[in-house]
Amino acid sequence: MCAFTLTIFYSYIDRQFILSVLRYCMRTLNKNIEWLHRKLATFDGYLLIDLPGQLELYSILQMEKWGHRVVTMHLSDSMYCSDAGKFISVVLSALAVTVNLEAAQVNVLSKMDLIKFFKELPDLSKLTELVDENAMLSRYKAMNQSICSLINDFDLVSFIGVDVNCKKSMLKVLNAADMANGFALVECESVS
Repeated sequence: MCAFTLTIFYSYIDRQFILSVLRYCMRTLNKNIEWLHRKLATFDGYLLIDLPGQLELYSILQMEKWGHRVVTMHLSDSMYCSDAGKFISVVLSALAVTVNLEAAQVNVLSKMDLIKFFKELPDLSKLTELVDENAMLSRYKAMNQSICSLINDFDLVSFIGVDVNCKKSMLKVLNAADMANGFALVECESVS
């Protein structure tokens, strides 16, 4: 399927902007939906499909009609953890995906191996204090506190950190996907 999309992408990119290319690929895939259905019917296991940005262009209804269990993985770069304002934006982006796609979701922070100074993921209530230290962002203090309080109080967004070089970390993400779509996997510690 990637080859299919990339072929369309490269043959079309000379004439259009990136967003137009994405729309074109989605329309072409939609026209060939039966081809996709035949390909997916023979596939057993997890299929990862990278769908960049523009989440309003995507729909999972057809996949659900075919009986596939869909889990959305919202992947964000962990480098955003080093800046309080950016991390709050990542949290809001993850929440937007949750609301708009209406699917089981796992939020993943990638490249955790690059920021070893984090022992655990940032606490949103403490992030608002860091945002307040930034003179440019201090005027948004009340808004940031309200957003973080709402997300914390209702446990709306949580993240799993992943290091692709660590098998245990990857299994933790797989386990979260299994839990999100109703499957169960043995605990990471018992897998060698």
